[in-house]
Amino acid sequence: MAAKIPESIGKYRVRGLLAQGGMGAVYTAEHPTLERTVIIKKLTLRGSANVRERFRREAQIMMDLRNDAIVDVYDHFREGSFYYIVLEYVDGVSLDRLIRERRYLPERIAILILREAARGLAYAHGRNVVHRDIKPANILVSTTGEVKIVDFGIATIHGNDGQESELTREGMTLG
Repeated sequence: MAAKIPESIGKYRVRGLLAQGGMGAVYTAEHPTLERTVIIKKLTLRGSANVRERFRREAQIMMDLRNDAIVDVYDHFREGSFYYIVLEYVDGVSLDRLIRERRYLPERIAILILREAARGLAYAHGRNVVHRDIKPANILVSTTGEVKIVDFGIATIHGNDGQESELTREGMTLG
């Protein structure tokens, strides 16, 4: 039996459930005063301080990344025992779904998607952020042709000394 969809999460009115998995759920919702659709990502996995901290750091990393090729993060909060990230809504499909449905993309479309994804990754890398989970499922293509990178959940931040953060280390299995 599926979990009941809440009417609201924080100040946001929930419209529907997009996806649900072992670590959380993803909802579409509406901002109460801006009347704009947003995505709310809910962390449902409990018990691990490292998982909660990575979720918080995903929001922090993404809030600092302001680029047209990276989905925007608007908010991060805790309500009860759950943690949430509020993200930009992209009206479109993931690249993996586009490939499944079309099989082959016209060359100029494929080049555009590749160029925009590379531009977003170059921007992130210029800020010492490494995505570490780039794949067609984490690239969205909007109905207007915008390309957006999503899901920085296992990203690392390399400091000035070239070392990555303690939450993700060599040999650690994630994703």
